[in-house]
Amino acid sequence: KKQMNTPVSKVELYFKCNNLPNLDNLTLSDPQIYVYLQTNTGQFNKIGQTELIKDNLNPVFHNTIVMDYYFETIQNLRFDVYDIDDIHGRLDDQDFIGSASCSLGDIIGGRGAQNCLNLAGKHSKSNTTITIHGEEVGDLTSNILFSLSATHLDKKDFFGKSDPYLEIYREKNDGTWLMVHRTEYILKTFDPTWRDFEISMQKLTGGDPDVRLRFSIFDWNKSGKPDFIGEFFTSLPELRDHNNVDFEVINPKKKKKKKYRNSGVLHKRRLDVVKIHSFLDYIAGGTEISLMVAIDYTASNGNPAYTNSLHYLNPYEPNEYQKAIEAVGNILLSYDSDGMVPVYGFGGKLPNGRGSFIN
Repeated sequence: KKQMNTPVSKVELYFKCNNLPNLDNLTLSDPQIYVYLQTNTGQFNKIGQTELIKDNLNPVFHNTIVMDYYFETIQNLRFDVYDIDDIHGRLDDQDFIGSASCSLGDIIGGRGAQNCLNLAGKHSKSNTTITIHGEEVGDLTSNILFSLSATHLDKKDFFGKSDPYLEIYREKNDGTWLMVHRTEYILKTFDPTWRDFEISMQKLTGGDPDVRLRFSIFDWNKSGKPDFIGEFFTSLPELRDHNNVDFEVINPKKKKKKKYRNSGVLHKRRLDVVKIHSFLDYIAGGTEISLMVAIDYTASNGNPAYTNSLHYLNPYEPNEYQKAIEAVGNILLSYDSDGMVPVYGFGGKLPNGRGSFIN
C-alpha cells in the first residue's frame, strides 16, 4: 500500500495587493482573493478566500487561510483576484483583475517567508502585485476575545463626525508589521463601540507571547484612502493586566504641539482567553455519541433491480448506500456509547401499497 504523507505542520497565509487597476466607474475596485490548491490530477480546488475590501486599490486583507504543509511535496497554489460588484452574483460574472501562481515552498522559503508576484490579467499593470506571507501555525487551542471601544477621537471629516475603525498589527522579526485584524467601521461617531471579536493566540502573537502589538485607528473614507487618527503600542501581557484599561491614542505628528494631549482613548471593556476544545476534549469530558442510520427508499434512487440504482444488490461488491454506511459507521461506532445502531428507512412503499416514513 502507498503510505499517505503526513503534514509536517500547518501554515497560515496572509495576503495584500498593490496597484490594482480600477475597474469601477464612480468608485474604486472592491477586491477579493480566491485561493486554489492543485490536486494530484492537475485540477485546482478552492481552499479559501479573503474578505471583500471595498474601494481599495492597495488592500491588506485580515482574513487568512490555514493549510497543511508537506515538506516533501510540491503544493502548487493559484491566487485569483476579482473586483466584486455583486456579492450575491456568480464569480464568473465579477470583474477579473488578475491571477498569480507559485508553490507553498516558494512562500515559506522566500525572504521573510513571503513571495511577491505580479498579477497577470488584461487589466493588470506591470506593478500590479500580490504578496503572500506564510507562518507556521503553533497553538490553535485558544483565542483572545476582545471587547473594545474608544472615546473623544479626533475629528477627521470636514462635514460631520469621523467613521472610525481599528486595525491590530503584530511586529515581525524583521521589524515590519503584520496586520492580524481589522474591525468594521462605525459611521459618524467620535465614541465608537466595535463588535466583539476573537483572534487566535497564534495569529495575535506568532508564538511569542511578549511580541509587540500596534493598535491603529483610522477614519474610513469612501474614496478608499482612510485618514490616520492615532495609535498605541502594547503587548498581550500588558493587555491582560487588569490595571490597564485605558490606552491613549497618539498621533506622532501632533505630539510636538504644546497643547496636544492625545487623539482619543481606547477602552478595554473585556479581554478573555477562550479555550478551543477539541473532539478529544469533548469525549474526555463525557460526551456520548449515538450512531443512527437512515436510508432513503424514494423512487429517485431508481429501481433496485437495475444496476444503476443506488439500492442495487450487487453480488460482487456493496452498493453506494452500503459503502457510505460502512465508511462512516466504522469510524463512529468506536465512539458509540452502547454499540447499538438503530437503522431507519423513509419514503418506501409497504406490500399493502401504503407509504412509509419509517420502516
